[in-house]
Amino acid sequence: TQAKWWRRQLVYEETPRTWAQAFASTLGSVPLKSPTQTFHCCICLENITVANRLVMRRCGRDTHSACGDCLKTYLRLRIEEGRVNELSCPCLGDDACEAHAA
Repeated sequence: TQAKWWRRQLVYEETPRTWAQAFASTLGSVPLKSPTQTFHCCICLENITVANRLVMRRCGRDTHSACGDCLKTYLRLRIEEGRVNELSCPCLGDDACEAHAA
């Protein structure tokens, strides 16, 4: 019975190391992508890739950035609703922002 216990103990001791080694070798073969830079859209509040960031020229604040789709929709709706005098930075009033579209 002592030999059986030793064999079972040996199997239990070897299994985690074998699994860990297999896991480590699998991870080593997975290609890694470099992290994508993102920003926080001030309209939809999602993290969006920096490539899709728009900031109104007269504002220029990175914290007032919006994704292209959100800013286009924001401005389009203002125009469709006849609120042309409200074509401003989506964060108008924050940080003393007074940027309006020209």
